[in-house]
Amino acid sequence: MKIIALILISFASFGQNEPQWRRVHLPGMEIDIPIRDDGTPDHSRLQRRADLRITPSVLTPNTNPLWPLTRNTWTEADEAAYSSWVAANVRESFFHGTNLSVDCADAAIALRWIFAREQGLPAGQTLAGSGRLFGSWESTNEWDLLPVDADWRKDERFKAGVRYLLNNVYTHSILKDLYPVEITPNYLVPGAIYLTLYLDSGHTRTLLKVGSPQLEFIAGNEPSSTDMYPDYTIPYWVPETEGGFMRFRWPENTAGVWSLRAADQMPGFNKEQYAWGDYNYSTKFNERMELWDSEHEQIITTAAQLVKDINSRLVVVERGFFICALVPCAPKSPEDDKYSTPQRDHRLGELANLVSSLIARLPAGDWLRLDLMQKNSSPVIGGSALTYWDLFSRGAVAKLNSDPTQSILTRWGVPPAGAATEFDVRAEAFSHNWRWRETLVRQAQDLCFPNGVTTPQCDPAGKEALALNTSRLDQAFRLEKIYLNNLFAQFTPQEKAWADLTLGGFRTQLAACPASPHGFCTAKDLLTENFVDVMTAGAADPLNQRNGNP
Repeated sequence: MKIIALILISFASFGQNEPQWRRVHLPGMEIDIPIRDDGTPDHSRLQRRADLRITPSVLTPNTNPLWPLTRNTWTEADEAAYSSWVAANVRESFFHGTNLSVDCADAAIALRWIFAREQGLPAGQTLAGSGRLFGSWESTNEWDLLPVDADWRKDERFKAGVRYLLNNVYTHSILKDLYPVEITPNYLVPGAIYLTLYLDSGHTRTLLKVGSPQLEFIAGNEPSSTDMYPDYTIPYWVPETEGGFMRFRWPENTAGVWSLRAADQMPGFNKEQYAWGDYNYSTKFNERMELWDSEHEQIITTAAQLVKDINSRLVVVERGFFICALVPCAPKSPEDDKYSTPQRDHRLGELANLVSSLIARLPAGDWLRLDLMQKNSSPVIGGSALTYWDLFSRGAVAKLNSDPTQSILTRWGVPPAGAATEFDVRAEAFSHNWRWRETLVRQAQDLCFPNGVTTPQCDPAGKEALALNTSRLDQAFRLEKIYLNNLFAQFTPQEKAWADLTLGGFRTQLAACPASPHGFCTAKDLLTENFVDVMTAGAADPLNQRNGNP
């Protein structure tokens, strides 16, 4: 079962009269409630202390709904409204500021419950442990003491119920709440679910947009966080027991008993997608959704998406190496969450498997196979033999390592290499991350020194300024400068000449090197001069200080 960092709500007394207190227990919470003389909870005394985990306690259920219900089930008009709501409102930052952390299944469920609350509709899910149907038609005596608000983001009672739910569901349990739909534009609309289970893992994607030549999904993070991310997966066949394209079954109340409507009674119920099989799936899917004009276009689009995803992972790995390996980050820390890649790597495996199966169907001697091999023969990381074409197979992707505390080569499944290869890989990351730092510095200058003013116009301790602080990154640069110089000292003259050529090919944009023979700063200058040693990290620091310039 997942463990989610929840909120502990504590209370302080004000004035001279000590209130009466009542201690209650919530999933992952223990709360002392101040009680007024009339016996009602005094929410004005609430104070919060975040991110404290304690053992969940037993709840006392009641039949008081989490929100008022206007009717006892959904309609097709409600589904259409949900689809429009998802398309119009759901973005990567949707859960920011809510203290609701979501993984992929959580995101799909939470979105459904939030919309249902806004519309007065019932929502219900099967709990993973007990198999019991938990729904919006019930609450607990403990939750009922929490503050309520018309805005769901501020409704602590509602969010307590959602947290309990998300702590008791996961990607495999959601399968019981879904039903397969026919693959047509009528049912593959925003809000539909693309579920892909794999052994004890899997992924839940919420469809956001349908367009040629691919579908746009959105999903929660793993480990769970308040961030979501876009997902442009090319769909592939999965068997009936592992998901597919699905939608939520409707809760309904019959004779006072809540249940989910039978799958075969739901609009658009259809199992045809499972009968297509792996070989025919892409062709059949395209016949219905018309994403591609030809099989060649499908392969080109899918391969381009795979390359794009590899390049995106490359950035995450290089930055993660600086932020979590050179300067170790703790497991489950915000840095670890941001730079670990378990779900990203699983998606790469899915896409690589699809690309390789599509290419395998091409006739012998087809021009596209040779063209893809030639265009993707370059190395993914400098100095390594691993090419993009290698990653066009699931076998190579299966060797990827999602742990951001590991070396760059290990993250890509490449065995330890010699000093020259290691230097090339790490020097390339040094240069790329310097570009990243330059971007952060520019953004900080725009925020704190707009229009060229010389006095900071921002709060150095404010959220925006702190987001542009480079303390951890700068510490990594200093450590890496020492390591790369030590490696360089071990090289033969020929290796040093090659390293100098590699480092000289990188040009900095902000650091000034008037004595450089190039007329601009190179990575070689950054490793030999003292810029890295004296540069400062604060967003409100002047530009010259940020870049270690005199």
